[in-house]
Amino acid sequence: MSSTPPPVVSLAAGASELIEDGFNGFRIKDATDALGVAGKLDALLVDDEMRMRMSLRARETASKFGGERVAKPNSIVYRKVLRE
Repeated sequence: MSSTPPPVVSLAAGASELIEDGFNGFRIKDATDALGVAGKLDALLVDDEMRMRMSLRARETASKFGGERVAKPNSIVYRKVLRE
């Protein structure tokens, strides 16, 4: 788990709503901007402290949206809709 890199996401992706640029990952405006993506990846490669800090924050963010925390509330909504 400690080697999990922080995400680099496009603003077009749904995950971008969870990522604060420079805090728990990087957001790229244009998914086709190869140089922009490369620049963010390079920053993660050369700065170990930043990469570890952002990785920890990304895992903390992800833990808020996984497993039972999401499944149970969604299940309640689905059951309500099916009854209507």
